[in-house]
Amino acid sequence: MNDAETEITDQDLDTDSLSTGVTYMVLLAVAQRGVGFLRTALFCRLLAEQELGQWSLVFSFVMFSAPMTLMGITGSFGRYVEYYFQRGLVRQFFRRTAFVVTALTGLVLTGMWVFQDSVSWCLFGSVEQRHLLLPACITLLTTILYNYYLEVVIALRRIKAGSLMSLISSWVFAVVAVASLYFTNLGSYGVIIGFAVGNLVAAAYAYFVLMGIWNKLPQSKTSFSHSSLWKKLAPFALGLWVVNLITNTFDMVDRYMIIHFSGLDVDLSQGLVGQYFSSMAIPLLMVGVSTSLAHLVMPYLSKDWEQGKFKAVSDRVNLSMKMLGMMLCIGSALVILVGPIMFDVVFGGKYDAGYAVLPWTVAFCFWRAVSTMCYNYLFCVERTRLMCVSLFIGLVANIAFNALLLPSLGLLGAALATSIGSALNLAIVMVFNVKLGLRMSPGVIWVFLFPLVLPFGATVSAIAIILLIWIAIKTTWVFSKNELEQIDDILSSLMTKVLPGKLVHRMGIVAN
Repeated sequence: MNDAETEITDQDLDTDSLSTGVTYMVLLAVAQRGVGFLRTALFCRLLAEQELGQWSLVFSFVMFSAPMTLMGITGSFGRYVEYYFQRGLVRQFFRRTAFVVTALTGLVLTGMWVFQDSVSWCLFGSVEQRHLLLPACITLLTTILYNYYLEVVIALRRIKAGSLMSLISSWVFAVVAVASLYFTNLGSYGVIIGFAVGNLVAAAYAYFVLMGIWNKLPQSKTSFSHSSLWKKLAPFALGLWVVNLITNTFDMVDRYMIIHFSGLDVDLSQGLVGQYFSSMAIPLLMVGVSTSLAHLVMPYLSKDWEQGKFKAVSDRVNLSMKMLGMMLCIGSALVILVGPIMFDVVFGGKYDAGYAVLPWTVAFCFWRAVSTMCYNYLFCVERTRLMCVSLFIGLVANIAFNALLLPSLGLLGAALATSIGSALNLAIVMVFNVKLGLRMSPGVIWVFLFPLVLPFGATVSAIAIILLIWIAIKTTWVFSKNELEQIDDILSSLMTKVLPGKLVHRMGIVAN
């Protein structure tokens, strides 16, 4: 640390190691995604397909607008907090970015309210549904607040706190939203408000966590100019903003093309979006977990990169992609296997059109999920513009194939188009990573090709996942010997935190 008053270590801040962070992330993700699944199942049962479509449209809009409002500023925390931390300037960094984020949020919310008729038409295909804009604005505000605090917590490597934030948000959202469906007639309105309340409670928890460590953060006697901050931050943040713009447009374009280009009236098109949402209800959980894991890994990659450990970065990226890919392969196969039960029993048998496109929604959610981990290497080398290139090509392909296939194939056309665009984006990112020095392991490619078996049905998917697991365990085609040892260490750490101490001792597991 150059001129900080005292040198602050990771131990002083009680930061989490990567293995500990992954362990807590996995443990809490299970609880979070479990309640997320139950919540989604209840939404599908208790909401009419049109109301489910309205919720899907508002959720897509908020997930698009929040990062657009933040202009990539908070997304850059994982990359640059360590830089300012080592120089004793991290508190100034947080204050100055918080001021800009507040100003941007105020401008966006004011614009939404002034142009509410136009916004309502864009969101719902109807000006008459502008009554949903107020809860949408509230939800956007709380989502921005939640995202800001989450990025700060993760950038400071307080992974347990970040994981608890996600868990709190998910559980509070579930309780409030489901209670509104059972005890009121608010419908999709109540679900939207429930999401806002969950974000607000989780952000309040993060605030108190950060207040506990604020005074421990290093404080330099010197300062730095606003121009030097934005000269360093702006190129990366702007590139990330463009990435978010294209990524979130990519994520929502199929739903809004259904609204505006399906040729159906407002009620039927929103119902079709509801069918589409049912097919993505479970696969999108995989994307959420993957995004969280990618954010978790990024500060550790950044630390290695800043210390010149470039090989360690390459090794970690490869292992992260393969471990994530294997988990997603298992999850994808399970979704296909239990699909009939889910749609007929849990979802109430109301979403036949959604079930018909399930293999393809699982496939494109898989490719979107692993892409989030692949992006980390481009973040490290500060080449976010290449992410923009790959995402833009994938987006153009998505829109083009949607326009071609949606009118004739309906939901299947939308799912196929999104799958093609997602796979194309992933392939281009992998090529860029290799060109920039990432030593791509062949095992990554074999894992990433797994979704191609899903449309062949449950039997083929089950055989394929069993074969892939056997190859991963018994050979070095997927994982190298060193990677298998690291995985064993991570699993041992996980088991020592989950299982009773006596059982761990009897099994001979050594805590790391």
